[in-house]
Formats: sequence, C-alpha cells, structure tokens
Amino acid sequence: MRSGPQVFPRSGILLGILLAGYVFLDLYSGFLGGLYAPLTLLGETVLDTAMLVLFCYLVLRCWNYPARFIQTLCAMLGSSGLLMCASLPLLSVVHFESLPLLQQLASWMLMLLFLWNIVVTTHILKHALAPARYAPILLAGPYQLLNFMVLTLLFQ
Repeated sequence: MRSGPQVFPRSGILLGILLAGYVFLDLYSGFLGGLYAPLTLLGETVLDTAMLVLFCYLVLRCWNYPARFIQTLCAMLGSSGLLMCASLPLLSVVHFESLPLLQQLASWMLMLLFLWNIVVTTHILKHALAPARYAPILLAGPYQLLNFMVLTLLFQ
C-alpha cells in the first residue's frame, strides 16, 4: 500500500508474464475450487480475465488516462495473482467435509481475502485516477461483487 501502479514499467513483456501467471493461477484455483470439467474451467478463466482487462480499460478510458493502462493492469494482475496464491491452501481446505470447523475457518479467511482484494483494487485505482477522490471505492467494490456474482452464477 506504499506505492501505486506507476512503479511498474510500461512493458508489454511484463504484462504478458503477469497475464500468463494470472491465467495459470486462475485455472489452478478454479480446479481447487471444484471445477473439474476442462471447458468449464477454461471458460471461467477466460471470462474472469476478460472482465478484469475490460474493467481496467473502461475505467481508464472514461477518466481519459489510457496511457496508464499497461501499468494499472500489471498492478491489478500482480496483486490479484498474489491474493490467489494466498487463497490456494484455503480453497483446498474448503472441501474437507469431515472437518467442518476447519472448513468454516477457511471460508471466513477467503471472505477476508475477498475484502482485501477490494481494498487493494481501490488503492490501485486511487493512484491510476489520481485526482478522483471517491471514484476508486465506488468502482472497486461493485466491480469485485459483480465479478463474483457473474462467475458464481455461470460456474457455481
């Protein structure tokens, strides 16, 4: 929370690496979350990634900062990837029906990671949309909720 997306270089190579890492982690977390059908898993990952890229592009385009797209997207992909790494052990525990207390604790910790993702997204948008005061939280929270609802409705 000390620096924003401006610390990332405007590098297409870095963006490609972070995008590939995000896609891999999204596929793996979807598998741990119970999506075993390859087409379903691939569809969920493509939709999730497309929603993140489109959200970043539209927000920066609406605020007339398209030059900040690569740096902002790198920050969002990188931070989301790190949070996915933190969620992987929790996702594997959520399905332990024989340990309901551990299952409930993992679910609560996943909820905390979801809320932390909103905070991180807000922070990234605060730096990307520098003069905007309230727009980052008004965009980050609803985006994360919409993303969660769409993916849950379509892929359970």
